Amino acid sequence: MKPLKDFPTIIKTPRLELKIVQANLENAKEIFNIVESCRDYLEKFQTQFRSLRCVDDVLNKLKKRRQQFIDKTGFCFFIYKDKKIIGRIRFFHIDNTQCEFGYWLDKSVNGHGFMSEAMNALEQELFKFGFETILCVVDEDNLASRKCVEHNGYVLKQKQPSEMLYGRNDMFYEKHK
Repeated sequence: MKPLKDFPTIIKTPRLELKIVQANLENAKEIFNIVESCRDYLEKFQTQFRSLRCVDDVLNKLKKRRQQFIDKTGFCFFIYKDKKIIGRIRFFHIDNTQCEFGYWLDKSVNGHGFMSEAMNALEQELFKFGFETILCVVDEDNLASRKCVEHNGYVLKQKQPSEMLYGRNDMFYEKHK
């Protein structure tokens, strides 16, 4: 496997640009505005949004993601469309040739294939770097996310009760090189 210090910090697709997270006030405000505009939708599927109640909360989260990048324990990318942040995708839980994806998208841009495009671009880079397996954990009720991972060739391996959302189930997907 290639050293992660050489992993690209910008990945371009025909419609999108993925850029490694920069922890600054401008980005924190932009992310906070997205979260506020679709908070109910985001919180329904990801508990992390419940702790983001002000711009400072978002800035602290971005600083944490930036530190993970510095430590090479996680790589978090903003997803840009026409120079505007529309979401985020990251890989983490790095273990030899395996990692996990986490992602979210502004609800207003769902249904246009943006996450599938971003996911595909990041997968290609990961596989070039020597990763063999990518995991995704998806809330069973998040049909858009399930459709995205299945469209991108992930295979359902397991379903189990969620540790984060009471009364819900998590779907564990895998994709191999």
